[in-house]
Amino acid sequence: MGKHKLLALLLALTLVRGLIYAAIVPPWQAPDESYHFLSAQLPGLADDPAAGATWEGIKSKTVSSLVEFHYWDMNINQPAVRGPEEVSRYLPGGFNFTEQTKPRSFVYYLFSAWLKLVPRQGITFQLYWIRLLSVLLNVAIVAIAYATARLLFGDDPFGRVLLPLSIVFLPLHTYVLSVVNDGNLAELFASLAIFFWIWGLTRGWHWSKVVGLGSFTILAIGAKPNAFYLALAIPVWAILYYRRRILNVANLIYFLIATILIVGATSSSHLRNYLTVAWRTAQIALQGQRLEDSEVLGRGAFETFRAFWAQMSWTSLLLSDVWGNWLLVLSLLAGLGLLKFVLTTRKHTRGESQDNGIVIALVLCVLASASQVPVYILITKFTLSQSRYLFSAIIPIMALLVIGWRELIPSNWRAEGLALIVSFFFLFDAVVLLNYGLPFFYPLWR
Repeated sequence: MGKHKLLALLLALTLVRGLIYAAIVPPWQAPDESYHFLSAQLPGLADDPAAGATWEGIKSKTVSSLVEFHYWDMNINQPAVRGPEEVSRYLPGGFNFTEQTKPRSFVYYLFSAWLKLVPRQGITFQLYWIRLLSVLLNVAIVAIAYATARLLFGDDPFGRVLLPLSIVFLPLHTYVLSVVNDGNLAELFASLAIFFWIWGLTRGWHWSKVVGLGSFTILAIGAKPNAFYLALAIPVWAILYYRRRILNVANLIYFLIATILIVGATSSSHLRNYLTVAWRTAQIALQGQRLEDSEVLGRGAFETFRAFWAQMSWTSLLLSDVWGNWLLVLSLLAGLGLLKFVLTTRKHTRGESQDNGIVIALVLCVLASASQVPVYILITKFTLSQSRYLFSAIIPIMALLVIGWRELIPSNWRAEGLALIVSFFFLFDAVVLLNYGLPFFYPLWR
């Protein structure tokens, strides 16, 4: 299949699956969807002379929509709501205090501008309209993943097809990218930053690629702090890969100043969380004590891994351990393949190849992104899985898995291996949608 036909097929699959998920998931049945929706409404009220009355009307209509679509019936963390008093008592965040819904990033101004294209429409229509924007963002992310796969794997069909296709058929990713969520635009910008990074590594650096990497990194972190991993990974990668050039006193000073300015300007609160956890852990280690939250962290790590693949709704809908174990085995196999790839590459190139720089970049992205999970748990004491926060690093995560699987499969069996893995992802996606999603949201389907 030609590259243009393959890209068209990938984008068509992404669009169709996104529209299916956007239609199947009932209104408001996504993490904080009502909060994100209300935050998107506020920028549009700036020039409204009757902003207060309009705002109260929007909240009232949104509450009516929550009741109409049985919002509380599908959330195991809250009791069933029947009467007006219970509705008022168990409203999601943002309804009782306007300060809670003030836009926390420029993402909500984009949502607001998107809503202006459909003025005077009902609340539910507006919700689905923003969901359509999320689906279109997913189409763009898959296109970027395809372009990145071509840089990484060239014309090798195994990697060129499997990297974007593994994102297309990832159920939780499709779910999150088909509802109202402020992290979707951050993922788009982070994916563009990764693309410029890989582009520079594979085709040579140019000032335009450096500007692209830096600009989209800042935009991604500004959109949502979960893209903060880039501010950690890029400096560490630069020191490891270009250590001979950077570890010059003058260059090192300039480099550290630029890093501090970028990190401080875009994500000071996130950096403060990391420093707080690091200080607390260091104190415990120096005192020879056991980390009290170790059991919580262990459970949270497994739940995050399982939920990364498919966790629609909050924690109301979890995969069975059978699927979780199969996915764990596949991931461990990919890890073995990646280790083989690194050892083989270092043996033949003495650690100075282009491939080493790429793998270092991808691994640092995944580790820095994954580090947000324990930091989040230790800071908030909130043990619910936040695996959707990892999606800003979706391309590095899936790229490492694909590299590992590719390395384990003999070259003359890769076509069959590709067909087998693609079939698994297709089956997995169908099972999640038909055996988990539909029966949960629509009891008559059971």
